Amino acid sequence: MSTDHISMLEAMGRAVGPDNASPGPPGYSIDSTSPAVVVRPGSVEELSGAMAAAWEDEMAVAPVGGRTRTDLGNRLRRLDAVLELTRLDPRRGRSAPAGGCSRR
Repeated sequence: MSTDHISMLEAMGRAVGPDNASPGPPGYSIDSTSPAVVVRPGSVEELSGAMAAAWEDEMAVAPVGGRTRTDLGNRLRRLDAVLELTRLDPRRGRSAPAGGCSRR
């Protein structure tokens, strides 16, 4: 893991807690591009903190939910971090993000 990737992981770990930020495993690739970091925010506040950290470090971020159909759309030029949003699912006893981002 490069120094840049370590600093990304540390920044995201501060936002969501170290247990919810990890090096990006191959299973999280999008269009055959693997992220350096996978982040799992559990609240709107953690999501906001992760996005602020991404902005500060100029990270390229992609949100994912069920990780299906990740091969659709334009090809990514860069992918530094994946935001795994399943911890925000209100059916798992977590807080839902404002704006009603849930399935019915």
